[in-house]
Amino acid sequence: MAAAFGELRLTVHLLHVAAGFDLGKYWPLAAELARLTVARPEHETLPAFRAATLCACGRRADALHVLASARARMTAHLGLGLTRELKDLRTTLLRDGPV
Repeated sequence: MAAAFGELRLTVHLLHVAAGFDLGKYWPLAAELARLTVARPEHETLPAFRAATLCACGRRADALHVLASARARMTAHLGLGLTRELKDLRTTLLRDGPV
């Protein structure tokens, strides 16, 4: 029951983040996503949102660092690389494209 509640709470956070991103509230989201990413390092959607938010704040280098950290964490803990979504986001950031 506690695990289900935790997932539901995370889903609510992600919906809040998506709405805030759509409204252009990047700076408050950057802080919230930093906290969420530390609390849930295994969740792959959080680094994507965090990197996109940092990029929208003009912090492209920090966004790339978030993705590099996610790749290292996924490799160390799961033996996997970045997901397709995270690879595509990284490519977009490297090409200076819109997120």
